[in-house]
Amino acid sequence: MDINTNKTFENVTQGATANTPKKKFGKSAVFLAGGIFGALFFLGILYFNVPQMLRSKLPLSDQTEQMDPKLVEALVKDLGGIMILPANETPAIFEITDPKAMIAEQPFFTGAIKGDKLLIYKSIARAIIYSPSRNLIVNVGPVTEEQSATKQSSAIEETSVDTTSVPATKQR
Repeated sequence: MDINTNKTFENVTQGATANTPKKKFGKSAVFLAGGIFGALFFLGILYFNVPQMLRSKLPLSDQTEQMDPKLVEALVKDLGGIMILPANETPAIFEITDPKAMIAEQPFFTGAIKGDKLLIYKSIARAIIYSPSRNLIVNVGPVTEEQSATKQSSAIEETSVDTTSVPATKQR
């Protein structure tokens, strides 16, 4: 009788495990993994595109192509009178149209006024804020290049100015 009892006990335990549903990673786990992947993908897009959008909204107007070459030459000559500049490069020139917004975006623009010029020399990786009305170098700082997969029409799309630079003083 002992043997029959064991067999019935085995049948009962096997039957109990066979009838209990096994937990599988079903639809909810797939949706959870898909949601996490989608969120990471969305955050990645934001991480790479938001800084580029913010840079393109800086209140600068590119005047390099619009300015008369003689005016560009005169501006570079005036600046060259108080600072040594590369002789073999024409800088990208931008007019500062809203200095308060730019100062809020980057402290590099502190001291700039409306109408000042931002000159960017890529060969020496320098950005210079020059005030023609005051004949004053407002600030000089390094420029760093960032590579992106898509090109935009803005001349400074890939350029950012290091904000750790110190304002230059007027030379006599």
